[in-house]
Amino acid sequence: MKSKLQLDPPQRLRVVDAIIEQIVRQIRDGALAPGDRLPSERELVAMLNVSRSTVREALHALQAMNLIEGRVGAGTFVKNPLPPLAPYADVTSLSLALQREMRRHYTQARLALETEIVQIACPLMTPAGRDAILEATERNDREDSWETNDRLHLAIASATNNPVLVQLLQSLLESCPRIVFDKGYEDAMPEQRPDLMRINREIHWELGQAAARGDTAAARAMIQRHAANDEAISAAYFDRLLNGKLLNGKDGKM
Repeated sequence: MKSKLQLDPPQRLRVVDAIIEQIVRQIRDGALAPGDRLPSERELVAMLNVSRSTVREALHALQAMNLIEGRVGAGTFVKNPLPPLAPYADVTSLSLALQREMRRHYTQARLALETEIVQIACPLMTPAGRDAILEATERNDREDSWETNDRLHLAIASATNNPVLVQLLQSLLESCPRIVFDKGYEDAMPEQRPDLMRINREIHWELGQAAARGDTAAARAMIQRHAANDEAISAAYFDRLLNGKLLNGKDGKM
């Protein structure tokens, strides 16, 4: 039986992480359905041009994530029923490649949702909404924590007068694995942290000011800058780590 699985030889990522990431992506996208049989170890070795031990390590990780199962005498299959792929119960057990993918997906989701939120909130801005946003902005500038960041974003959502949007954003913020979003901030080199935090404060200050005055274009621009800044920090951190150039804050090999 010809397999549905389509894989490319891994490039920049750590080899095992690259294999895991490709298979998880195809499960998530539906290219591999629950119950589908994966190629044999021998076939995967030939498809990917890697060693059998590398293939086994990737398959063991996928089994640990409860995404695939081995059946004696039959092969390896996608779990049926398939457990939810996100949010993950134990983020730290995931490969770095999957942590990177998770963070990208949350950033994209927030960008899409919050762009629409400011689009709705700014034309409807009331004195009460403005005051709540300015208060959250000033508090964030004093404390600059994940909690004060979230409080500002929720204050802007509240200005839409749409409780569903507020609940959607609240749920998204609560489902974001904070340990993944700390990467690149908490784990940055000590000399880099002040600049990272300064830029974060500036973005949130400008966002709050723009939203409070009802400036849709400026608020949308800050939401986009917020997402771009996080993506740049994430890419720099994970790419360096996945390429073996950073390990626990020091240069070294994986």
